[in-house]
Amino acid sequence: IESFTKVVNTTIQEGLQNMNNLYAVMMLLKAVCSAIPRNIDSFMAEIIQVVEKLTNDVLKPLQNASTNIIPTLNGSTQPPDYNTSVLIMALQLVNSRICDLNEPRSAFLACLTQLVEKSKDIELLRTIFEMAKQWVILKTEPFPTIEEKANILVNMLCFESLDDKSLMEDYLNLVITIYTKPSFARTELTLKLERAFLIGTRNGSAKIRNKFMEIFDQSMIKSLSTRFNYVIAGQNWEPLAGYFWIHQAFDLLI
Repeated sequence: IESFTKVVNTTIQEGLQNMNNLYAVMMLLKAVCSAIPRNIDSFMAEIIQVVEKLTNDVLKPLQNASTNIIPTLNGSTQPPDYNTSVLIMALQLVNSRICDLNEPRSAFLACLTQLVEKSKDIELLRTIFEMAKQWVILKTEPFPTIEEKANILVNMLCFESLDDKSLMEDYLNLVITIYTKPSFARTELTLKLERAFLIGTRNGSAKIRNKFMEIFDQSMIKSLSTRFNYVIAGQNWEPLAGYFWIHQAFDLLI
C-alpha cells in the first residue's frame, strides 16, 4: 500500500508541476481526498496555481474558433470545454478545504471574482454559485469571512446579463433566504446586498418580486407618515435608476 500511495502522490505532483494530464490528476486528487480531505493539503499550492492558470485561459477569447479547438496548458489541443471541466474540478477541490486556507484563500477568491464577472459559462458559474450558497447557508466556520462571502455575492449581480435567467433567479432566492434569516439581520452581508435586494423587486418573475416586496413591507413601521418619509428621503433608489421605481414606492405606501 505504501508503494502504491507513493506512486499516486508522485503522479499527482508531476502532473501539477508540469501542468500535464490535468483531468486525470484531478480525478486522482478527488479519490485521494474522498475519505480524508486533508490528504490534498500538501498539493494545495499547486492546485491553486492550476486554478489561476486555467482562470486566465478560460477567460481568453477562443484563438481558433474556426476549428473549435483551443490549446491546453501543456500546448496540446482539446475541445474548448476541456479547460473548463478541469477548472471546475480544481475549484471544487480547493473549496473542500476553504476553511483551512490562509493566504492562498485570497488568490482563490480573486479567481472566483474574475470568473463571476467575465465568464458566460453557465456550468462554471453555477458551480461557483453553489459554493457561495454553501458558505452562506451551511458553513459555520470563520472562513470564508462574512466580508469575503458578501463580496462574491455582490459580484453575482452580473448574472442578470446572462441569457439563462434561472441562475439569476436562484441567486435572488438566496438573497431572499439571507434577508429572512434572523442570524443575518444587520450584518455586512445584508448591508452589501441592498442593491441586489432592490434589483430583486424588479425581477421578471412575479413570485420573486412579491417575495422581495413582502420582506420590504414587513421591515417597515406601519405608520403611513413614517413610511412616506422613508420612501422619499430615507431609501436610496439609485440601484433602480432607469426603472420605474415609483411602483415599488407606491406599494410600500398602500
